[in-house]
Amino acid sequence: MRFGIFLSVAVFFLLFYGLGSVGLLGPDEPRYAQVAREMARSGDYITPRLNREPWLEKPPLYYWLAAASFRLLGVNEWAARLPAALFGAAFLPLFGWVVGRLYRGETSRYALLLLASSAGWFSYSRGASPEILFTASLAGALAVLALWVWMGRDTLLFLFYALLALAVLSKGPTAILMAGLVLFVYCLATREFRWLLRVLAPWPVLVFLVLALPWYVAVYVRSGDRFVEDFIIRQHFRRFATEELAHPGPWWYYLPILAALVFPWTAHLSLMVAEAVTRGWSGLRKDPRRVFLLAWIVPVVAFFSLSKGKLPGYVLVTVPALAIWMGNQLSTVRARWLRWVFLAQAAMFLLVLPAAQVLPTGLAEGARAALQALSRLHPDRWLAWLTTAGAVLIVFAAWRGRRLAACLLATALMAAALSRVIAVMAPAVDSLASARPLARLIRQRGIPPSQLVLMPGVHRTIEYGLGFYLDYPMKLGTAGPYLVTADGRIVPAGPRQGK
Repeated sequence: MRFGIFLSVAVFFLLFYGLGSVGLLGPDEPRYAQVAREMARSGDYITPRLNREPWLEKPPLYYWLAAASFRLLGVNEWAARLPAALFGAAFLPLFGWVVGRLYRGETSRYALLLLASSAGWFSYSRGASPEILFTASLAGALAVLALWVWMGRDTLLFLFYALLALAVLSKGPTAILMAGLVLFVYCLATREFRWLLRVLAPWPVLVFLVLALPWYVAVYVRSGDRFVEDFIIRQHFRRFATEELAHPGPWWYYLPILAALVFPWTAHLSLMVAEAVTRGWSGLRKDPRRVFLLAWIVPVVAFFSLSKGKLPGYVLVTVPALAIWMGNQLSTVRARWLRWVFLAQAAMFLLVLPAAQVLPTGLAEGARAALQALSRLHPDRWLAWLTTAGAVLIVFAAWRGRRLAACLLATALMAAALSRVIAVMAPAVDSLASARPLARLIRQRGIPPSQLVLMPGVHRTIEYGLGFYLDYPMKLGTAGPYLVTADGRIVPAGPRQGK
């Protein structure tokens, strides 16, 4: 009971606290939110639209939930981000239930603490996007699939296919490919190919088809070849085979990304590496649970490493598997080894301060600009004291052999540090990475959105951000009553044409 209360409070601060304190960031958040607003306004829940034109890049699950959130709570940042936060939080009980049946003892507690406080999990759970909806649904499906393989109860397939349907409605048929790839690699490693046939049980498959297929049929009937071109070919095949829609990266791109996604538990990855090196493949394959976790992690990372376009969120679905493995190691490894792991973790917590200081620049201009901004730091005194004191307490608990206490302290410290970062850095993030302040200025000056023209070079953050906050499609050009420059200034360029 006390653990549940602690975790609930930590999840509130990690996933829900300050959801609306920062304006919608980048081009994606305001674009997704605007599509949801137009869906709520039009009542058309089949065809997503942006600026009244079909926008077929993503399936509708996020739009459905955000539209409902707007109707209940009004159109604001908190409502736009609420669906993601709810999915990120709702996954945790399912995750704990599955892990508790896969492993006895304290593994489920450690895994829950690790996952909930991992930077990748809570960061994506705070975004107005379908990313965590897809990740939570697919990770839930894979976790249930692992339990099905371990227990052999075919009734679990109904839950597996229901979750897989949610994933397909979140981002598309990639979920089917990922689930199939994981199960195939597991069967290949264990030479137990019977699972490939058993997973196709007709009644569970029917549940999947009933949940996932109607929207795809309806939108294809309405949009025809445009849906195939925009959604299937462009968003799936071209995204994988070209750099057109995502950032390029080297083959090892996801190695540091995974280390960042599990922060502040990065040092605990050494527990996995140590076990893999010590036991080797011949030792690991004796435990089907370890084999499934490897099949969950390695093929997914390898698949997206082959993609021409790379984004951090692509491998977020592996973080729950990493949390299970690290959590199990935390419950079994000797205390002497854990002392040094927690000492490394405590040292990494000291990185929170500089990371928080360069966060606004990083969100607005990228990682390289953030590194350059390190020389202009003005550290927050309270955050410095908080992270230092917390790091000392973590080391103290670990040195006394209190591994669960050390994990609880690390989770609490992550939640407290995030709350402080939100309180201190929200204004700077808002001004550098969101169009909300500019939209507020436009309203204060009484400028009609129809008189605004965005000049060449204006970042898409401003284009889509103003589109959401002014609820008006932005025009691009070089002439108009008011010009918005690339650096976010409003320049009168001609006589007013009436308000």
